[in-house]
Amino acid sequence: MPTDTTVPHSFFTSYAHRADEDLVRRFHADLAAEVGYRLGRTAGPGFLDQEMGLGTHWEERLYRGACAAKVMVVLATDDYFASTWCGREWSVFAERARRHTPPGAEQPAVILPLRWIRLRGTPPAVMRGLQWTDARLGTAYNSGYLLDVMREDQLEYARVLHRLGDLVSDAVEVNLARLDPDEARKIPLLFPDEPDAEQVPAPPPITVPVPSGGGTGTGTGGPSGGGAGTGGPPGTPGPPEPGTTVPVPGDARFSLGYKTRLVDAIDGVAKLRDPQSWEVFLNWVADEWGGPLNLGMGSARRTVIIELVGKAINRPDRADALQAIVSVLALLAPDDPATLQAQAIIDGR
Repeated sequence: MPTDTTVPHSFFTSYAHRADEDLVRRFHADLAAEVGYRLGRTAGPGFLDQEMGLGTHWEERLYRGACAAKVMVVLATDDYFASTWCGREWSVFAERARRHTPPGAEQPAVILPLRWIRLRGTPPAVMRGLQWTDARLGTAYNSGYLLDVMREDQLEYARVLHRLGDLVSDAVEVNLARLDPDEARKIPLLFPDEPDAEQVPAPPPITVPVPSGGGTGTGTGGPSGGGAGTGGPPGTPGPPEPGTTVPVPGDARFSLGYKTRLVDAIDGVAKLRDPQSWEVFLNWVADEWGGPLNLGMGSARRTVIIELVGKAINRPDRADALQAIVSVLALLAPDDPATLQAQAIIDGR
């Protein structure tokens, strides 16, 4: 059972880190004020990961926030639905709502999805049964996007905040039970869909030709033209037939599971959520590789990471290319557990 007795956050702002984080911070503060007006002293603070201080164990704090906050406000973007961490936050709230709801009853509206900006991709299946609009949010939002309303029409933005303040306050009354963070870590992700998200082709085995001029070993007792053995004990296999190819030792095919774990680890490095650090990361990897990466730079961060890992695995110097990625992470975020996890995956631990 959870043992945290602190006052739970009234709401949890769930979003993907992008160039508009200053506007996310402003929206969060405005909504927190609206909720405070309605709930008074009983209102717990809103949760926003930008407010974590230096040295905070950010992963633990995120889990505790998602496991205890009363309602989640989602700022939906393509980057959001491509993010593993956003998928974790959503999945935790969805599981808490499921456990709260008796069989056959309708689940409470404790996940409030907002159209932050126009989506270019298709939302995951979990989104398709949820209502995106509400007449009381106003015409400007219902026919557009929250980010645009914030920047272009302050009266309509105030209308959205007023209605959201009511919705969040109502959801707080549902009083979702807390979830233990250790239990939350075991909840399956509802998105992104890992097998579908990773479209990196498996590389062919690296092979080398076997010379046709005789054996390759130094043992004795073989036919003329070279020894058949390698000096090993009786029963040691001899060399392959001349003219065939053999895999290079240590370069077996990389499984989808290996790539998925490495992509998860890189995507979990908190520093990469900062746009400037993300750009530095890509530039430094390009320097280590000795040339441009030629990636889909306009795509969501996770999509770019998937492509980057795929390119590394397909390079002839794959071991060095993969290590270069992790070495750059170690320079940017040496103490991040996700960096250490990525290194462990590279090392085969």
